[in-house]
Amino acid sequence: MFGSDLCTNLKSPSKKLEDFLFGEASVNCYKSRGVNHEWILSHRGEALIGTLVEILWRCRKNQKDPVLLCLEGNQPGLPVIQIETLDDLKVVVYSNLYKFDCIGLVYSCVLTRGFKS
Repeated sequence: MFGSDLCTNLKSPSKKLEDFLFGEASVNCYKSRGVNHEWILSHRGEALIGTLVEILWRCRKNQKDPVLLCLEGNQPGLPVIQIETLDDLKVVVYSNLYKFDCIGLVYSCVLTRGFKS
């Protein structure tokens, strides 16, 4: 599922997130190849960003629908960001990665998809 064309800018050897985070691309495997810890963390961050972008982008009901992001909690009345393009979504997720939590991600997915869907 993950690692589709939406995540083409990932520089990891494997574009499948679970392989990169937990499979053969684990820290010990990379260390045995002489790759430093900073490189691993950087590329894992890229994989996480790419996966969040893909999850949010796939939540849209139609291709022309925007993604609705809630980065400041899930309480009614808090600001929601409307994102129209994939490139804009990548920038917003990258710039606000520290604001994402599981509840906010699920809330954003529900807002994007719609309550009736």
